[in-house]
Amino acid sequence: MTKKEKHVKVPDSVINASLNRLRRKKSGGARKTEVETVTIFDSSKAVLDTKNMDVNKIRNFDEVGHEYICGWLESMCTHHPEYIYKPGPDDQLSDYYMVASKFDIFKKEATAGLSGQTVRLAKEVYRVFSYPRPCYVPKADGSGYKAAPPFIIVLETADRRALSVLDIKRLERLQSEDSPDPKNKIDIIKIYFVKDLFQNFLENQERWHFSANGFYPHLYHFAKEEQENAEKIAREASAMEENEKSLYLKDIAKGTRRDDGRVISAYKRFYYYLCKHDNREGDKISINIFDLFREVAPQFLDERNPACLRLRRPGSTYFLMSAVRIINKVPGISFTIDLKRGADDPGFSYFKINRNYIPKNYKGALYPDAKKGAWRV
Repeated sequence: MTKKEKHVKVPDSVINASLNRLRRKKSGGARKTEVETVTIFDSSKAVLDTKNMDVNKIRNFDEVGHEYICGWLESMCTHHPEYIYKPGPDDQLSDYYMVASKFDIFKKEATAGLSGQTVRLAKEVYRVFSYPRPCYVPKADGSGYKAAPPFIIVLETADRRALSVLDIKRLERLQSEDSPDPKNKIDIIKIYFVKDLFQNFLENQERWHFSANGFYPHLYHFAKEEQENAEKIAREASAMEENEKSLYLKDIAKGTRRDDGRVISAYKRFYYYLCKHDNREGDKISINIFDLFREVAPQFLDERNPACLRLRRPGSTYFLMSAVRIINKVPGISFTIDLKRGADDPGFSYFKINRNYIPKNYKGALYPDAKKGAWRV
């Protein structure tokens, strides 16, 4: 992988889709059912019908579970936009782009070549393949949101036969590199992704942010590594008195592991939140701490009294410390976060950062020896 390919460009539309929360709040008394029209597909990805769904049953974008898929698409749209197929207006999937890849290449690139994540990737692919679950996606024209499956997957064998859900009964088939019968081996994966996520980016009409290529698999790799180290230290310290144990060794919050998929997704949203609020000037990113937790990790925000919002401690502090530590280990990120300036205090109003990439519109004199638009490391 070249130095250039160590990063990807993440458009505002993907960041906004990941951060926004559109879950409807329940009101007292009888609830009037609101519905959204959603397209239904069969296993061959032909449009079967449209269905009116209760809006409370439609999930937010980050809740569907497609971190590996979305990260791989960010890389393809950044480095290989020539491979993106754009269906015509008469195509039944005209609202989607499509990109195809050899399945073994896709698995290697989607996991960033890191070991121990093929099973997690296979589960994600099978879940999206078997049921393209609708979620809220921001419209490309900025007029609001629409409910649609963000990703639709087609799997084909070596003889280009499309597989149905019934054809894949075990995850081993998605994981195995070898098969005694090449006709049964998954050879090609085709991913249809809703245009609104990348359309303005591909047409150079939208702001984007740098992130690491393979950001999510790297987060999982370092989070799992940290979880295992913490467990090892905790076992070694098990003979100590409770008041002598460091709270730093405890899990993020009430039994939540650092390498839990939901926590790692929150780490990713945390970095996206900082990107969203980065004015690309100077070494500070101003934030609203309550807004940050509302969009990134709402389980740590107490909103029972809107006039007096509170963070749930110590879980919120543990989360920030862990997120900063793990993100800073990922190679290829555009900035590292400085823990020395209040990142362990839920009362801070900005993050101090150290840029690895100098934005082209940077106006300050923070890095006088750096060329604009160039990586520092």
